[in-house]
Amino acid sequence: MGSTRTFTTIQAALTAAGNGDRLLLDAETFIINASLNVNKSVTIEGQGKGATTVITSNTGVIFMFNVTVSNVVIQNMTIVQNFTSMASTESVIRVGNLSATGIYVDNCEITVCEFGVSLIATEFQITNCDFNYAPGAGANNNYRYISISSTSGQSIIDTNTFVSDSGPVRCSFIIITNVAASSGTLKGDLVVRNNTQLTSPFTLRHLVLMEEFTGSNFGLYIIDNTTINEGNVPVLFNVANFNIFKFIAFYGNTVQNTAGKGLSGIDTSYIGTTDIFSTNNTIVNESFTAGWASATDPASFIVGYNTTVIPVPPNLPLNPCYWLLLSDFI
Repeated sequence: MGSTRTFTTIQAALTAAGNGDRLLLDAETFIINASLNVNKSVTIEGQGKGATTVITSNTGVIFMFNVTVSNVVIQNMTIVQNFTSMASTESVIRVGNLSATGIYVDNCEITVCEFGVSLIATEFQITNCDFNYAPGAGANNNYRYISISSTSGQSIIDTNTFVSDSGPVRCSFIIITNVAASSGTLKGDLVVRNNTQLTSPFTLRHLVLMEEFTGSNFGLYIIDNTTINEGNVPVLFNVANFNIFKFIAFYGNTVQNTAGKGLSGIDTSYIGTTDIFSTNNTIVNESFTAGWASATDPASFIVGYNTTVIPVPPNLPLNPCYWLLLSDFI
């Protein structure tokens, strides 16, 4: 589709499409002024990052791509939501179906003002994407590139890059929140692998912020990720309920630990326990700041906790390795 095609707009092509169709966008810029309702199982494909651009500067476009079905692929394009956040819920891509599977976002440049990809789904994959803060977005805005409010299958966030902008300690790459409000759950496995913070004008807040714990038998893998200038703990568990996890695995990550709270940290409070598996992580600054200490047994810089508000040490069991092969489910 494109300016010289039968369908000149993305919404017109979506309206005419059937399940299983491939919507191929020309190498041009598509300006949208209303949410694109993706209610059919289609592939929406551009000609590559920087070649095909889908952009809005209309503050009324809360969700650029509003996905409500399974088996949707969005790939090979640049998507820009270029305005100052108005409602604090703006998303470039929103998936709003608890049972949705087969959601793939691949090889896109995603430029955000508030949220990049917001997910209420069963399974999804976000791969090979570059996340940036929109040039028209406001300064000193807390924003999140990926927001997860439900996942219960095998979900993967792999080989993406992101830039920390807006202001110091304002950017979180992933947030897990609003699970109960979405009637969601955390089950199955979530793999966060090979994601890299690029040279950035400001410090990162979190690689992963988890502030809601609803579900059971949830496996969290943090593997081969790199952060270069954190202003807070890279992986934060806030008001943690560790009883929902079957384990948490940290493999091959490189972090600076500039905040002195560990590769991951527990803040405010916690209940329960879970196994922590760790191997081959590089923590440049091996020290804890005042008021923080090791949360694992034996002691490590893999998980810290805030001793000023948590009186009883978590003493999470720390294991050197975990033998389940990721290839079993990727």
